[in-house]
Amino acid sequence: MGPTVKPASGRKPPAGYRAKLGHRAPERLAVEYKRRFDAHDLDGVRDLHAEGFVMVDHRAHNSTDAEEEWRPEYGSLDVRIELEEVLACDERVIAMRATVRGTSPDGEQFEVPLGLVDVTENGLFTSADRYDPENRDAMLARYTELGGTLTP
Repeated sequence: MGPTVKPASGRKPPAGYRAKLGHRAPERLAVEYKRRFDAHDLDGVRDLHAEGFVMVDHRAHNSTDAEEEWRPEYGSLDVRIELEEVLACDERVIAMRATVRGTSPDGEQFEVPLGLVDVTENGLFTSADRYDPENRDAMLARYTELGGTLTP
């Protein structure tokens, strides 16, 4: 895990940042993604994807279109993504867990836990692999397959 984002003395990190985040490019991009996602700025989220961006969904339910998956939840005023845990990160690749939470338009609370392995280049996401969050071994295997380096 990277170093903790240091809040002002004695204060807790901002809501939605449970993960220990450092200052590497993928971590900064994850924070920017969260900011735009939480603001319901779908165009801004898409702007963080490089031309030719590819997402592969390895989850049991296998949803392949990220925008299609999230668009219905954008009807909720409180949909947000919480960055839970960074499993591994270097200057290009990040493996982490996150949870999307909110209230559906019909008043039901929802929670969608995710395992994420993202590749970044020039300040944009170039690819994203999605996993069931408990599938840590597969996430770390994909992380190293994509060139991510593991440090003790």
